[in-house]
Amino acid sequence: MECVVRALATWSGAIAGLLLIVAGGLIPAAIPFADADGWSLRPLGITLQVPALLLAALVAGPRSALLAAVAYLSVGLFQLPVFQEGGGAGLSARSRLRLPGRFCAGGLDHRQARPPKRHG
Repeated sequence: MECVVRALATWSGAIAGLLLIVAGGLIPAAIPFADADGWSLRPLGITLQVPALLLAALVAGPRSALLAAVAYLSVGLFQLPVFQEGGGAGLSARSRLRLPGRFCAGGLDHRQARPPKRHG
């Protein structure tokens, strides 16, 4: 029974992570800036996709984040427009080089967030 619960937690975390990554890709990052008219938001030219992946790794764990990243890349490579340049095999070389980094980000983020083990 414990194995079933663990698998369910992993897959539900992966689905939540996938939705978080897709939603993060739709939200442009901006910074508040004070000017003569008051406060305004200046766009940074990036989306909140990578922070969404890191948040998924912290909340759901590295296994779920890895599954979410694989699912996101699979969705994008099957012609669904979730990447900035669309989807499918027509991606530029620059975009294709950035994609494998998403696999590593989830595991590294979770590993850094864990408290160290105490001996003794």
